[in-house]
Amino acid sequence: MLALWVAAWQATLPQIDFAARAGWLAARLDELEAGGAVTRLAFAGEQDGAEPGRRAARPAAAGTAGRDGSQAVGEAAEEGDGLSLAGFVVVSPATGYLDQLVVGPRWFGAGVAAALLAEARRLSPHRLELHVNQDNPRAVRFYEREGFVRTGEGTNPRSGLPIWRYEWQGEAAP
Repeated sequence: MLALWVAAWQATLPQIDFAARAGWLAARLDELEAGGAVTRLAFAGEQDGAEPGRRAARPAAAGTAGRDGSQAVGEAAEEGDGLSLAGFVVVSPATGYLDQLVVGPRWFGAGVAAALLAEARRLSPHRLELHVNQDNPRAVRFYEREGFVRTGEGTNPRSGLPIWRYEWQGEAAP
């Protein structure tokens, strides 16, 4: 997971040394999970009939699982058997805060982010809130296309970069 996170962020913001921040992420994930957040992993493999060398999510063989491999969603999936870790999402069902949605660079544009967001919405069906770097136009376009509304701005405390706050309202709470 850490290597995937580093690769995804290096492809997105190459001016920042994310390898030096991997220890921070490991501690952050432990902290979030201790507070009730849930991590789901997405796995994907070669898509039948795909352009040679193109890797894409194959819904029939892709799925999500907990960080420890438990709680598979959809078809049980794990690395191996032609599948590899394609991304992960970390969300707090209690608060609706989506802390991480990460997709490996070779999976950009292959539907992995949408699958992970669907899982986040399943875990927190009433509301999701997140922060996104303003200079991450791929993520900004994705969240806006997925129905998130920009509700504020701020500064990332670790990088000092400007961020947007986004929110998605789902089903009304009972």
